[in-house]
Amino acid sequence: MLKAPRSQPGDLDVWHVRIDHVRPRADWLQPRERQRLERLRVAGKRRQFLAAQTALRQVLAGYLGLDGAEVRFAYGEQGKPYLPDRPDLGFNLSHSHELAVIAVAPGTQVGVDVEFRGRRRPFQRLARRYFAPPEAAVLAALGEADGPSAFYDMWVLKEAYLKAIGTGLTFAPRRFVVDAAARPPRLISSEAEPPARTAQWRLAYLRLHPHYSAAVCWRGGERAICYRATEGRRR
Repeated sequence: MLKAPRSQPGDLDVWHVRIDHVRPRADWLQPRERQRLERLRVAGKRRQFLAAQTALRQVLAGYLGLDGAEVRFAYGEQGKPYLPDRPDLGFNLSHSHELAVIAVAPGTQVGVDVEFRGRRRPFQRLARRYFAPPEAAVLAALGEADGPSAFYDMWVLKEAYLKAIGTGLTFAPRRFVVDAAARPPRLISSEAEPPARTAQWRLAYLRLHPHYSAAVCWRGGERAICYRATEGRRR
């Protein structure tokens, strides 16, 4: 069990975890997670998923005063996990390549996303297909040098919002617009909610590693983002 940080009530803790620093614990998984694991056919993907789920329980155990094996989840209508005994403790997990990121935000909904930028992709074509027209136009104006990193930065903002509202990609990314160039970035509009509720969301980039893009999204006022590392802690 990791020791819980001494956070202030308005803090948002961001844990970054090296996947290869985690000893996976398949015996900690619940049936729903076991089913997801069984659907993964590539050994590396299976280990990545299992290590990330193990790390999530290790982190949450510190807040709950439990052992990692005792952390149990319930699931919302669209599959987002929550803690049935601590529904006030917002959390979210994302993992990509060798890095997992866990956001913990007491008293609010939260979503986090991380993407490894080392893969070559048809960025402009993906932007036209998945992004809202104003976002795709921004990326189309960029050259080859800046386009890939800008694509990933915009993608993690959009994923973080989708994970915060609990829909994932079942709600089309084209149906809401983010301003990725603003500092801080912001959600401009969304068909998922009335404008008054859309305005309550906050977005922030996470600078964790030069080869990754990452972002967090939460509802409510400004929060201090506190980075927490678990490197070197093997369980």
